[in-house]
Amino acid sequence: MKIADYLKTSFIDYKDHVASVVFTSKCNFSCPFCHNKNILKTDDLISEKTVLKHLEKRRNILDGIVISGGEPTLQVGLTSFLQDVKSLGYDVKLDTNGYRPQVVQRLIQMSLIDYVAMDIKNTSSAYADTIGRDLELSKVYKTMEIIKNTPIEYEFRTTMIKDFHADIESLFEMVSDAKRFVMQQYRYSESQIVDCKYDYFTLEEMYAFKKRYKSVYNIGEVIVKGSY
Repeated sequence: MKIADYLKTSFIDYKDHVASVVFTSKCNFSCPFCHNKNILKTDDLISEKTVLKHLEKRRNILDGIVISGGEPTLQVGLTSFLQDVKSLGYDVKLDTNGYRPQVVQRLIQMSLIDYVAMDIKNTSSAYADTIGRDLELSKVYKTMEIIKNTPIEYEFRTTMIKDFHADIESLFEMVSDAKRFVMQQYRYSESQIVDCKYDYFTLEEMYAFKKRYKSVYNIGEVIVKGSY
């Protein structure tokens, strides 16, 4: 598996866990506001052995690992790596864009992940523009249904940007009946794929969306994340 970066300890990336975070290289989307431009095509890789050795050493401190990216489901060695991680007793959270439903389903069926966070990039009509490519939207919806019907914990999440998200109600409708929906406030980073300071929604605006649409679309929990 191609590991582009490794965060040894995080208190914020996996709810109720002290976790390490693995960032895989490569992605099948090209979202202009993505912060991980520097790792998507890097050849400066970290070995699986290095990560597993650290996890084994820190078993008395860590209790989870996050597999992020890039897009982890593109990695040929993902299943075998997760088998090694689970053998050490760790809970696993997968971050995914949901474009490879068969991989997500297999990992759930094999009990290799305990939590999945799927990015919902935008409403159907604006999805392609937001991810920078044409797509088969049915793959996104298929993964959403797989996740909704899984016994493991999950969340759908969207990075909220005024330049991209014009139809807020349709966005909430897209995640209707979900257990959990997370609205993340956009913040600019110099490591974005496109160097542009997009316009963000304030916390006040996002809380107003939550109040207006949460019960209308029967969403169990709506979480707002941000700073201003």
